[in-house]
This record gives sequence, structure tokens and C-alpha cells, in this order.
Amino acid sequence: MYCVTNRALAGEGFLEQIERTAKSGVDGIILREKDLSEAEYEELALKVQKICRAAGVPLILHTYVNVARRLGIRSIHLPLGKALALGETEKKDFDVLGVSTHSVEEAEAAWKAGADS
Repeated sequence: MYCVTNRALAGEGFLEQIERTAKSGVDGIILREKDLSEAEYEELALKVQKICRAAGVPLILHTYVNVARRLGIRSIHLPLGKALALGETEKKDFDVLGVSTHSVEEAEAAWKAGADS
């Protein structure tokens, strides 16, 4: 089971909720905060990464490929368009490539683009 974040639902206790979730036995946490700029997302990702490491839970970043590279996070989840635009060299930066799809045709395209899930 994977947790997909949404700060708006957690309110001010977001990092505390992440900590509780990381300790709950989830298989991973996807940091999906679409309203943040890349710089803001990276700042938050650093905090969440620390919590996930302490709990031994994989952190999967969403959308921001360059942030994942800078933080050494090798799991990314992307919208289909971004996944299709990733070059073969860029894909090698990741052990896990998740892709959001909404139809069988999109799932097939994601699989052909190298998606793991």
C-alpha cells in the first residue's frame, strides 16, 4: 500500500502525519504536491526524505525529475506526458518509474515508455 500525499488534507500537521504514516507499515510514500514550485517542492522533499529514511520507507517523488536527481531519489512517478518525454539516458537515473494513466491505451503507452507501475 502506498500513501499519496496532499498537504491540504493534512493541514499544519503535515510532517507529523508523514511521520505517522511512515511508521505505519506502508510500502512507500509518493510526495504529490502539485501546487508547489520546484524550489518549494525540493525544500519539502528534503524534510520528507529525512522522515522516510528514518522509518526505512521508500520515498517516491512526483513530477520533479531534477529534484529527484539532486536528492538521490531513484523512484519517480510522472504524468504520462512527462514519462513519454523522458529520454533513455534520463530513465537510467531511476530504478522505479511510475506513470499515471486513465485508459488501457495510456497504460500501454506508459509500459512502452518504460513504466514499472
